[in-house]
Amino acid sequence: MRKTGSFALSTGSSTQERERAMPDDGNGRRVRILLVEDELLIGMDLAMILEEWGHTVEGPHRTPEQAVEAARSFGPDLAILDVNLGRGTTSAPVARHLDEVGVPYVFLTGYSSGSRAEPRFECENGILRKPVDTAELRAKLSEMVARLDQA
Repeated sequence: MRKTGSFALSTGSSTQERERAMPDDGNGRRVRILLVEDELLIGMDLAMILEEWGHTVEGPHRTPEQAVEAARSFGPDLAILDVNLGRGTTSAPVARHLDEVGVPYVFLTGYSSGSRAEPRFECENGILRKPVDTAELRAKLSEMVARLDQA
């Protein structure tokens, strides 16, 4: 079976596309971001957006083991973690490692707010719901980077 797909590529010609590509993380500061997302297309899309904003992205990593190893070698400034990594696996081990080394993170989830199926995850930076709104993601990154700068 052959699978095909198409993606719209930005030429960067419109004002909106140029604004999307500008880093907007509080100080125009570019950061190193660990991305953990088991759904490959979502992960690739998020990585592309973050890189367009000028950030360096490691990932998407699809398993906790890959993500923890990447965190050790990459040395991220912050991380974006999908809560549910499929097959009964969560990003809890990654969050624990990041807590140990002092790297802030935000969770992503496809669960609706208050869903009984949603694992109970909490962190200082909260949870973003999928599909991720880019304005909300930018605002969250700005907030996280501002805290990094205060530390």
